[in-house]
Amino acid sequence: MKATKKFVIAAVTLPLVLGTASAYAFGGKDHKGKDNNCRNELGRGMMKALEITEEQKAEIKELCQVAKEEKRGAKEQQPFDMEKHKQRFEQLNALLLADTFDKSKANAIAQEMAEKHAAQQMSKLEMKFKVLNVLTPEQKAKYVELQEERMAKKAEKKQERRDK
Repeated sequence: MKATKKFVIAAVTLPLVLGTASAYAFGGKDHKGKDNNCRNELGRGMMKALEITEEQKAEIKELCQVAKEEKRGAKEQQPFDMEKHKQRFEQLNALLLADTFDKSKANAIAQEMAEKHAAQQMSKLEMKFKVLNVLTPEQKAKYVELQEERMAKKAEKKQERRDK
């Protein structure tokens, strides 16, 4: 009986110890890697499929670094304003918790949110444009082909989920 207890305890603690060691090996950070500062739509798989050259990789990395510095500079110029954030939060709660729904206030809040979202999307699209301009015409054609395949797979999966 004692041997059985020891075996069970060892069987339970061994995976915990190994799992903890593995977590410490990664530094407790996300597993995306160091070079994920730039979300440029060209993941490692896409870069391999497009056969990106070392020069192109370096140019993309430089673009990402410049974008990162610009973003950091913009944050320094316009730091996070907790009071403004709190005011928006209270304004939204007042709208949602009121006895009647005020469409004009809701529309104003929605417009403000849409403007902020549009600016973020413009920034992402500009970065994607710059990265894709590093590619050769053949790589761009292959990129379009890969994107179409990806969209077809997504549509197929979506249809399968609907059919269930």
